[in-house]
Amino acid sequence: MVMSLIALIPFVGGMALAGWALTAADNLHSGSAIVPPAGFYLRRGARLFFVAYIWGLIASILVYGSFFGIFFLFAHPQVLQGAFFGVFFVGWFAVVFGFGLVTHLAFLFIVPGAVEADARGAIRGLNPLHAITDVFRHPKDSILAALITYLGWIVASLGASLCYVGIILTLGYGALIFAGALYVYERNTKVSAA
Repeated sequence: MVMSLIALIPFVGGMALAGWALTAADNLHSGSAIVPPAGFYLRRGARLFFVAYIWGLIASILVYGSFFGIFFLFAHPQVLQGAFFGVFFVGWFAVVFGFGLVTHLAFLFIVPGAVEADARGAIRGLNPLHAITDVFRHPKDSILAALITYLGWIVASLGASLCYVGIILTLGYGALIFAGALYVYERNTKVSAA
């Protein structure tokens, strides 16, 4: 619960939560299933947080830029006339469906990307090719890690449905599930973090 409160601090909290999850995965590798105490694991989580922040920023710019572009086209008077409206309407549903599909497929690359970012460092961890090749080299393990990470995301976001106050109860548990996904993936694939 304390770690969930720390995680609510802008930037620093996300970095601390990432470091805490990586430390929990390290504990599992050493044979200890003890949850690390709550604290500011900034050094341990800095590389992963930086890579996740940059890729999240790029994804946000692409997603919101395309949505605003489509809304701008929709507000244009000529778009609402004739056959172009039907094409635009079908295109809008294709974009929304594609966004949902890409979002769910991205879970395949989260754990391998986190392992690579942690192992390679902040700048070299931004290169997604290593994570992509890891996914294709270990497809079953990547799917298992994606499903576990998806479960962790559901658990972490359950608290947000209770007027966002419940996030202090669920965010830390979601991070621990992610730590378990990291541990299982690294153990099964022998891809190791730093």
